[in-house]
Amino acid sequence: MSKKKRSSPYRNAKNFSKQPVKKGISKQTGPDYILFDRMNGFLEKHMTRVFFFILSLTLLFCLLLFDIRFSTAGDDSAYVIRAYDFIHHFTFPAFQGPLYPVLLSPLVALFGIQALPLKFLSVLFILGAFWLTYKTFKGRIPPILLTSVLVLFSVNSYLLYYASQTFSEACFVFLQSAVFFLFFLLFLNNEQAGSGRTTLFRHLALASLVLLLGLTRTIGYSSIIAIVVYFLLTRQWKNSFFFLASFILVLALFLGLKSLVWGSSDIHFASQLQGLMSKNYYNPGSGSEDIPGFVHRFITNSNLYISDYFYTILGLRGTDHEISVSPLLTVITYLMLLLSIILALRKNRYLLFTGLYAILIIAITFLIAHTSWGQNRFIIPYFPLILLMLLFLLYQVLEYKKMKPAQFVFPVLVVILFVLSLGTAISQVKSVRQVTSKYSCLTPDWENYCKISEWASENLPPDAVVACRKPTVSFIYGNGKRFFGITQFSSSTGASLLSEWQKNKAHEYFLPAESMEKSLPSGLYKVLKSSIVACGIRGELFAENIRFYIMNFPDSGREETFNTMKSFAVFPGNNIDSLRSMLGDRESILSVIYPDTLLKNLMDGGVTHVIRANLRLSARQKTDQIINTVERYMDFIKVKYPKIAVKIVQIGENDNEPAVLYRLNYELYGLKFPEGLKSGTPSQNQVK
Repeated sequence: MSKKKRSSPYRNAKNFSKQPVKKGISKQTGPDYILFDRMNGFLEKHMTRVFFFILSLTLLFCLLLFDIRFSTAGDDSAYVIRAYDFIHHFTFPAFQGPLYPVLLSPLVALFGIQALPLKFLSVLFILGAFWLTYKTFKGRIPPILLTSVLVLFSVNSYLLYYASQTFSEACFVFLQSAVFFLFFLLFLNNEQAGSGRTTLFRHLALASLVLLLGLTRTIGYSSIIAIVVYFLLTRQWKNSFFFLASFILVLALFLGLKSLVWGSSDIHFASQLQGLMSKNYYNPGSGSEDIPGFVHRFITNSNLYISDYFYTILGLRGTDHEISVSPLLTVITYLMLLLSIILALRKNRYLLFTGLYAILIIAITFLIAHTSWGQNRFIIPYFPLILLMLLFLLYQVLEYKKMKPAQFVFPVLVVILFVLSLGTAISQVKSVRQVTSKYSCLTPDWENYCKISEWASENLPPDAVVACRKPTVSFIYGNGKRFFGITQFSSSTGASLLSEWQKNKAHEYFLPAESMEKSLPSGLYKVLKSSIVACGIRGELFAENIRFYIMNFPDSGREETFNTMKSFAVFPGNNIDSLRSMLGDRESILSVIYPDTLLKNLMDGGVTHVIRANLRLSARQKTDQIINTVERYMDFIKVKYPKIAVKIVQIGENDNEPAVLYRLNYELYGLKFPEGLKSGTPSQNQVK
C-alpha cells in the first residue's frame, strides 16, 4: 500500500513550496536541498510549543518594560480623563476615539486614577493581539514567516512600550487583529455565497467589528476601504455592496443609540476634521490645506515614518541618532511593498489583504497627519504587517530555483534583527528599572511642569482654574484637579480683514507697530494700549512680528488724543486703500489676532491662573526652542493688557527650564467674568 504524503495547511492556501518534506530524511544535499521546506516542516510539527515559548518571551518583556508612571505625552492622560468623566458623569467621550475610554472606565471606577491597573489592561491587549495574530495566520502562510514576525514582535521594545501605557495603540492593535481574524474566517476561508441569513450575519459581524476599530482610532475606518478594495479586486461585487450596506446600517444604529442616550448623533471625529484639513493644526485661521499641501504632507511623512521610524523600530537604525530621512530608502520600501502585494495576488489571498490594508492605511495616515506631529506611534500598529509583507517578498525571491541555495539568508537576517531588537529592549529595561516614583527620570522641564501642577492642586483655592499647555498631564500630576488647555489660538487672514472693512465700511484705524515703540507719555501710551482691537502679524505668530495695530479710539477725547499723537509724529490711518497698501500683495499670509478674543476665551472658561513653562520642543536635548503656545498666547494678550499676569510661584531655577504660575489680574483693567460665572468656576469644556 502506498503511503500518502502529509498535507500542510499553509500549502492548501497556496503552494509556496512544490516539494513536500519527506519523513525520515534527516539531511538532504545536492540540488534538491531546500532549507525552507525543512524549516517549515519542523515548525509546522512543533508550532504550538514554539508559539507558547514566544508568547512567554513576550509576556516577560512586557513585564520587564512595564513603566509605572503616566507618560508626559498628554494623549494617554486624556483617555483617562474621558474614562473618569464617562464613569462619574456619564459624559460620552468626544474628540478622540471613544471606545478606549469606555473600556478604561470600569477600572477607573474600581481603582481611581491609578497607573498600574489601567496600564495592565494594555498588557492584556498586546498579549491578545499576539495570540490573534498567531491564530489568524497559522496554516495560511508558511510557518517560517509567521514565526519570524512573532519572534521579532516578542522583544521589540517600541511595540511593547504600549503594553505599559494608556494610549489607545494596544487596544487598536488587538481590535485590528480581531478584524483580520474574523475577515479571514468568514470570507477568505469561504468565498462561496451562503444563504441570505448566513451572508447577512457575516457582513453584520464584520461591520460591527470595523465600527469598534474606528471608534478606537479614527484611522480604523480606513479598513472599510481595504475590505472593499479586496472584494473589488477579487471580483466579489455582491460582497462589496453588502459590506458597505451593513456598515452603514451598523453605524446608523450606533448613532441612533448615541442620540437616544446622550442627545447627540454627531460622528465622534467630526471635530477633528477641521484641524486635519487646516494648513496649521494649531492655527485654524491659517486656512484649509490645498492639494499641493496634502501632496507635501504625504511625501514628508512618508520619508519620516518609512525611512526613519520604521527602520528604527526594526532595529536597523540606532535609538540615539538624529532624525534623518532618505527619500531613496522610502521609494525602495514602497516598491517592495507593492511588489509583495502583486506576488500575493498570485500566491496567497491572505497576504493580499494584509498588504492592501497596510499600504492603504499608512498612505491615508501620511496624507492627513500634520508633518509637525512626527510620532512613531502613528506607524506602530501597522509595523508587524509591513514587516510581514517585506519578509514575504524576500521569502518569494529565495524560492526561485536559482536563489534556493541562498535561503540561509532569511533565517540569518531574522536572527540579526532579533539580536538588534533584543539589545534595544535590554537597554530600555535598564532605563525602566530606574523609575521608582512619578518624578523619576523626568527631564528638568517636565519635572518642573509636573511639580507646579501638583503645587497648584494643593495650594490654590478649590475653585481656581489654571490654564496650561498640557492639561491632561497636569490633571494626572495635579491629583485629579481640572486644568484649562491652551493648545492653539485663532487668527484670521489679512484678506479677511480687508474684506471686513470693505463690507462694514468700518471707521477703525490702523497704526504701524513702530509708532508704539516711540518714547511716548504714559497717559498717551495707556490710551493707545487700551484702544488696540487687533494685531497684524507677518510671519510666525509671535508678538515681536506685529507689523501694525487695528485701533478703535473712543469718541470722547478722540480729537485731543489725535492732537497729542500728532505732536509725537504718530499718525493713525483709516483709509481702506492705505490698509490695502500696508497689507501688500502678500495679504493672504498676514495673520490678524484679536487680544480680547483670546482673553474672552480664558474668562469664559473661568480661568484664574496660568502656567508658563519651558517644555522642550525636542525631548532629546535642551535648546532655546520650547513648546511656546501658552507663552505666545499670553504675549498677545499682554500687548493690550501688559500687567494682566502677576507671578505667584516659580519651580526650577531660571537657567534650568523653570515653570511659573501666574494669577490673572482682571480687576486691574475693570474686567468681569461673564454673568452667572464666578471667578474660578470651571467651564464644561476646559480641557482642549
